[in-house]
Amino acid sequence: MTSAAFENIISRDKREQFIGLRNTAFVLLVCLVALYVTGFFDAQRFIEGAPAVKQLSSEMVPPNFDRWEHWVIPLRDTLAMSIAGTALTIVLSLPLALLAAPNTTPNPLVGRVARVILAAFRSVPEIILGILFVAAVGFGALPGVLALALHSTGTLEPQPAQGVPRGC
Repeated sequence: MTSAAFENIISRDKREQFIGLRNTAFVLLVCLVALYVTGFFDAQRFIEGAPAVKQLSSEMVPPNFDRWEHWVIPLRDTLAMSIAGTALTIVLSLPLALLAAPNTTPNPLVGRVARVILAAFRSVPEIILGILFVAAVGFGALPGVLALALHSTGTLEPQPAQGVPRGC
């Protein structure tokens, strides 16, 4: 390798390092600005909130199990919601996965639409879906089940099988 080629490689590497450092500094600057805009550096807010954090911590540690009987029904409901949401996820995700997978979709357009639907489900947090479903079906376990099911359905986007060519 000639000296000029070596110098060219070193120069390109330094340029790439500079670009990487510049980009990192830019991202850090954006993060710091966002923290400033949201009031993160306002020490007074943290000072005012300290008594509430202290009170909450004192109620949590050590845990008090004197009223455990009052937890049974909410724990049962939570477990039922998670099981029902998972079951509904399986029912919803299987046909969508078959439509979205490149090797099982009947048409590339259908596959793309199915992948967009899965991405849309995945992109909306469960809490937002829960709020939407509370507005649609009212309070209770059902909005939670629907929210968990839709979001979880979006997370099960298929990937092409190893060794299987696209379009087969």
